[in-house]
Amino acid sequence: MRKVMRRFLDATGYVIFEAGDGEEALRIAARERPDVILLDRQIPRVDGYGVVTETLDRSELRAVQTPQGFRRDVLAAAHAAQRTQDVTDDAALVEAMGIKVQTVAGDERAFKVTTSWDLAVAESLWRSGNQ
Repeated sequence: MRKVMRRFLDATGYVIFEAGDGEEALRIAARERPDVILLDRQIPRVDGYGVVTETLDRSELRAVQTPQGFRRDVLAAAHAAQRTQDVTDDAALVEAMGIKVQTVAGDERAFKVTTSWDLAVAESLWRSGNQ
């Protein structure tokens, strides 16, 4: 998503500074005094009060895109066997049946458009010919 945002903002004429981590971002922000700071989302564990108790190590995490694909019979069986509402997506349902879920390489341009911001990014990519 970082590359997509860079292309989108480059096209608007903004001066962009990127940082690899929080400490570098603070140094750049102190030096450059930007008007806006966009932050990468963290992946924290939170308690019942919304207090971060731990930030997960991202080195073993992967971004998973929508859509997810499964054989129809497997997906139908997974939904039929659902015992709880504590699932986040179809992959979790299939895993709950004991079936291993495999990932395949995706493309950052194949992102889910659900907000007006997503739509603006998609339109910008379309106009730039970066489809």
